[in-house]
Amino acid sequence: MNKIKKLTLLIKEIGLSDIFSYAVYQIQLRSGEIRRRTPAGGFKPEKLPPDLSNIDLSIFESNWKALNKTRGLLTPSQELQNLLTGKFRPFIAEVTPLSLDPASGELKHWSEYSNDIDGVDIKKVWEPSRFNWSLVLARSYSATRDNDYAALFWLRVEEFIRHNPVNLGPNWSSAQEVALRMIFWLITSSSMLDAPATTSQRIRMLSEAVFQHAMRILPTLSYARSQNNNHILSEALGLVFAGDSLASNIEIADRWRKIGETEFERSLLKQIATDGTYSQQSTNYHRMMLQLALLYSAYQKKHGRSLSGQLQERLAQATRWLISQVDPVSGQAPNLGHNDGSLIFPLGCTEFRDYRPTAQAASLAFLGSPCLPPGQWDELSDWLELPHPQGLTTIPAFTSPAVHKVEDSTMWGTLRGVKFHSRPAHADQLHVDLWWKGINIARDAGSYSYNDPPPWQNALDSTRVHNTITIDDLDQMERISRFLWLNRANAKWIPTSDSTQISASHDGYRKLGYRHERSISLVKGVGFTVIDHLVQFRPDPKEHFFTIHWLLPDWSWIQKNDCLRLVKNQKSIVIEITAGHHQNGSVVTLQDRSLIRGGKTLFGSRIDPILGWESNTYSEKHAVLSYSCTFQASGSITITTNWKLMDESI
Repeated sequence: MNKIKKLTLLIKEIGLSDIFSYAVYQIQLRSGEIRRRTPAGGFKPEKLPPDLSNIDLSIFESNWKALNKTRGLLTPSQELQNLLTGKFRPFIAEVTPLSLDPASGELKHWSEYSNDIDGVDIKKVWEPSRFNWSLVLARSYSATRDNDYAALFWLRVEEFIRHNPVNLGPNWSSAQEVALRMIFWLITSSSMLDAPATTSQRIRMLSEAVFQHAMRILPTLSYARSQNNNHILSEALGLVFAGDSLASNIEIADRWRKIGETEFERSLLKQIATDGTYSQQSTNYHRMMLQLALLYSAYQKKHGRSLSGQLQERLAQATRWLISQVDPVSGQAPNLGHNDGSLIFPLGCTEFRDYRPTAQAASLAFLGSPCLPPGQWDELSDWLELPHPQGLTTIPAFTSPAVHKVEDSTMWGTLRGVKFHSRPAHADQLHVDLWWKGINIARDAGSYSYNDPPPWQNALDSTRVHNTITIDDLDQMERISRFLWLNRANAKWIPTSDSTQISASHDGYRKLGYRHERSISLVKGVGFTVIDHLVQFRPDPKEHFFTIHWLLPDWSWIQKNDCLRLVKNQKSIVIEITAGHHQNGSVVTLQDRSLIRGGKTLFGSRIDPILGWESNTYSEKHAVLSYSCTFQASGSITITTNWKLMDESI
């Protein structure tokens, strides 16, 4: 793509406001202004405010007591045992040693770091230093009053400060990470105010650290604004926390709070569409946004401040969006868009993709009633001290403009069709997710890693790994960088009078002269039928390759003729894919039928190392089945996928 076309698309699709904010950041960075405002080693003692001996740490003290009254800590959790033995689970995945030493040789100014450190994804360095694992210690101390838990927290804070001098090293390179670390320090310490380990010296240390953290966030707000995502929300919330906690000591702290409030509320209104769709086009980032909003709302309420009616309504719509995506059996949701492993408040979760605690808390906070019956998922709501009316209120049906749904009592399916007003996360127009009795039978691969060596630099955002169709192995949009797609594919919904059918089209292959139309029909008692029309609107005799892809669970399989059968625990799924010419229905030539598991081809001729993988959280991937059929034809064709679901255990 030439520079003039790229600039034109950037202005059209990203917007002048975000481009201007990014340009301001780059000018400040290259001129040395940001480095001057974030000096190596931080501000010297003589430049610190004179009185940092006091800090307000009490704001969330009552939250821990409320949680203990309703749920308690019945037995030491495995997460607690991990921490006591020097381990934790980054991204709620595999247990690993917890180290707060970046171990990257001589530490440089934060602005000199990129996305990896000696080939290691920088997010793996950031994760332990985010400190959200410390919530386990906060809960454990609050429930048991065991000083050992408080002592371990303070020792870890001291370890971080010792190994990560202010503004030096990778743990200062992201202002979002700086903000979240500070927030978790303040929340965790609020549960330990009466602990012998919480000494006056440590409170002074924390006060100075909060000041230095806030001073790191402020100079790079223009970068956070330019991203128009959860970065600005996290950083603004950090300024609110820092401002309130130090307001009695530092005159400028109240200004921090006001800046944080303005940025947070303005950003939420900008990022959440009136229909509830979140700008990052990601289920996991949608949850993160709601958790940050829940924390902000609870915090403001404690200070006698409230959300505006407009903001409350946006959050209500965003809550309805999430509730509509949650599977009623498993509590999971489609793994749509970027998934960076963020679960900042894991209270009440049975595993990483359990969205019930956030859905329940957001429903209580922003809709005024529960969306689920009482259960373990109420822990987050309890901690937030949300009123919990008796009985279950039915939330009215909600259809997202970006994701439509068909369902009955045992199965449901979604079709993704977006007209983008913000950056696409994945090139995934007309992706289909299918669910049956709590099992995600046609699934989204997730993200795995943003910064690992090729081919794993955000590779799972491409069209070919999604449950949709590619033409000539091309993406629906044009990749400019790891996180930026231009020349966007936009979708339109096609009206249908049948409540068991949804239909949409997208224009991502307009250069090739094709429009992709897709419909899903729910066949009650049987399964699903997915019909794809590849409509040629510009005559061209050239033949093209049309590949339909399905990401499937890792079950036993049998392939016979045109059918693939999956079997597990007396459940079976039969998938039949056929294709015909649009005009006369004659059979289209099958070029290849392939099954790939974990990057290895089981049958067929397709070879692709990123196919056959699924990632439930960041830096974790496991083998599943990738099934694809490639047809060669010219003109318009129709591809039909029939799903037959059978449960012999009934």
